[in-house]
Amino acid sequence: MDFKNVKDAMDFLFSTNDRYSTTRVKEGDDEDWRPQTLTDLKESNWKVLAYIADLLGMSELYLDRKRSNKSE
Repeated sequence: MDFKNVKDAMDFLFSTNDRYSTTRVKEGDDEDWRPQTLTDLKESNWKVLAYIADLLGMSELYLDRKRSNKSE
């Protein structure tokens, strides 16, 4: 996922988290698409939130969580 700015990233989050939309994800390198699972959505959200945190100089928000989750 590449975004030009925070606005593009936020727009992506709003569109993929719209409860009325149906999102599909590509299955590996195949041309097959499948419905997005909750796990897919969480992973996608995490990546975009990390991108936004990086742009705002707040990467410790997700880096600290990654470190603490590994020890649990």
